Amino acid sequence: MSRTEQYFLAAIFVVVSISACSLLPPTKISPVTGRVLDHDTGQPVAGAIVVVRWIGTATKAFVDQHTACYHVETAKTDAEGIYETTSWLEASKYQDLGFKGRRIMVYKAGYRHIAGDEGGMLYLEKERVAVDQRLEYLLWLSGYLSCGSWKNQHSVYTELYEAMYQEALSIAANDARQRKVVNSLKYNLDVVKLGWEEAHRRRLAGAYSE
Repeated sequence: MSRTEQYFLAAIFVVVSISACSLLPPTKISPVTGRVLDHDTGQPVAGAIVVVRWIGTATKAFVDQHTACYHVETAKTDAEGIYETTSWLEASKYQDLGFKGRRIMVYKAGYRHIAGDEGGMLYLEKERVAVDQRLEYLLWLSGYLSCGSWKNQHSVYTELYEAMYQEALSIAANDARQRKVVNSLKYNLDVVKLGWEEAHRRRLAGAYSE
């Protein structure tokens, strides 16, 4: 069999596989549960926002691999630091992704996430850095936690981005660099609240350059 014939048969196999996957029913994904604790005191942290992102790797043209977030859920901890996301249905188009997994991060004003998902236990540590560093952390975190393109950000981020923006607003001084970070966080918030098109229109109008 020639190499051309091998490539042709491989292409047919891929098409058939994709068609078969598209016929599969959605898979129910169970809730993610756990607890958030203060790393120093061991006490539960109430009101923390837990962000769970599902990540998968897609392969194109047999060799081109791209890893990206394809679903996100958030949950808020109760008085005991316990959280639980809602269950959801994974569409069949995602079921053939490779190297699928979850990435979990926690946000709480004045805290930093320092430890991973160890049996559902997540740890926060009280922040002990200057305002500039905290603001840069918030800006980094807002980008890191995004899922998909900015044009299609999920509405589940609204509470998270609102909390991050309000924290930045409360600690920033009348300093150009700090105000720039605050305005960037406001833009991110408006993307999920108003949609990318409206937020982009406001940006062009100078709404985030005060």
